[in-house]
Amino acid sequence: MPTIDTVPARYMEAVNARSLDGLRTLFRDDVVLHHPMGLFEGRELVVGFYENAVFRAKTQLSGDGPVLTGGSTVAQQMLGRFPEDNGFGMAIPDQRAMDLFDCDADGRVATITIYYLSFPSR
Repeated sequence: MPTIDTVPARYMEAVNARSLDGLRTLFRDDVVLHHPMGLFEGRELVVGFYENAVFRAKTQLSGDGPVLTGGSTVAQQMLGRFPEDNGFGMAIPDQRAMDLFDCDADGRVATITIYYLSFPSR
């Protein structure tokens, strides 16, 4: 059984590989995503957000600091980079964010809250 301290690495691996199945495996059915672009509830809506926004942008994530754990929560600052040929047809600047994952006893993500240190304005 995976431990919660591996969640950020498994999450980054799924995002970097643009693996919908990887995200589905990581998330609970009732996962909730709190993101500056909105609130997404339920695995298929959350996975849909990743498919239509994060994967479309060809986001590549890397850990930017230590993995911090406390109880059922694990956090890691991440750096997102985007290639020039991303699916949005415009330059996307690097983005730094703090990702918080609240997990169940099986190491599956129940809630993701993402706080951006830098997020482009619309």
